[in-house]
Amino acid sequence: MKFLPLLLLCFISSSLYGQITLNRSHFPQSGDSMRLSNANTTGMANRVQPTGPNKNWDFSDLQSTSQDVIYYQNSLQTPYFFYFFNTFGNKLVDSIDLVVTQLTLLYNFFGATNSKFSTRGLGFSVQGLPLPANYTDQDEIYHFPLSFGRRDSTTFAFAASIPTIGEYKSSGWRRSEVDGWGTLTTPYGTFDCLRLKSTIFTRDSLTFQGFNLGLPPRTTVEYKWLAREEKIPILEISGPQLLTTFTPTTVRFRDRLPPIVPTAAAASDLLGLQLYPVPAHDKLFLNIHPSNPLQRILVFDSFGKLVHDEIAFPSTGLDLSLWTEGVYIAHLITEKLTLSRRFMVQHTR
Repeated sequence: MKFLPLLLLCFISSSLYGQITLNRSHFPQSGDSMRLSNANTTGMANRVQPTGPNKNWDFSDLQSTSQDVIYYQNSLQTPYFFYFFNTFGNKLVDSIDLVVTQLTLLYNFFGATNSKFSTRGLGFSVQGLPLPANYTDQDEIYHFPLSFGRRDSTTFAFAASIPTIGEYKSSGWRRSEVDGWGTLTTPYGTFDCLRLKSTIFTRDSLTFQGFNLGLPPRTTVEYKWLAREEKIPILEISGPQLLTTFTPTTVRFRDRLPPIVPTAAAASDLLGLQLYPVPAHDKLFLNIHPSNPLQRILVFDSFGKLVHDEIAFPSTGLDLSLWTEGVYIAHLITEKLTLSRRFMVQHTR
């Protein structure tokens, strides 16, 4: 009988192996940047069903159809710093066309404490005017600590006044459960994970020129596999749910930049690419072949922090007059390639 406590201890240890607990430090903060790949949604509705303790989820066959990079910026680095204090945000889209007007530079803003991670507002611009959509009831996405079996239920609400259109309101609830733990394998690697399932019910309304237009309510389901090594889900599968039928519309997983193998034509275009002068003083200029136009430029400092994000390179040169001296890395996204170039800022004395 003296072996019984030892056997019990071995049983408990084996049942706990692989289980993880996540807290605030395992989720995004200002200055973080992560790359995601998007994948095909075919057959994913069935693949989210197996769950529970000690599961082995194999998604190693996922193939990237496109990639995105998420940057979490301090609100002071965005056009909406005077609306959202002590928050950080990421850009959702560059623009949304609403027929009668256009919303540009849409950002989500987040805040976090040791007990929760929540969405606090949305920033958007109309004809160059930055405007806020504040949450009167924050959308609490994660509650800490996260561990297997945890359940949370919260509500949310926000309103946005849109010039020339009216007021848009949204409210609803989010119910989340950590319904599984185990090992997840994707093309990015193998990780000990928690799986979080969230069901979000949303009811929207739009007031247009004095008329209240009720919009159909919707239910969305999100499946997220979360690991200690990464600050965003290793894998996320989401989409609408009608009654009991779930239809995945988004599959994205944590990934790395694929190796770039330029075509002969694209390689010859690179010969015409130049950032100058070297070192740069108060202005940085770009020469690029007209057959491979620039679509976006991202600049990081020597610590890997995003310091500049612009859709096009300014024709008058990039203003460096307020930049700190040092070495920077510019990621240049063109129609054919994504490439990096280093440059140095050294102000004249």
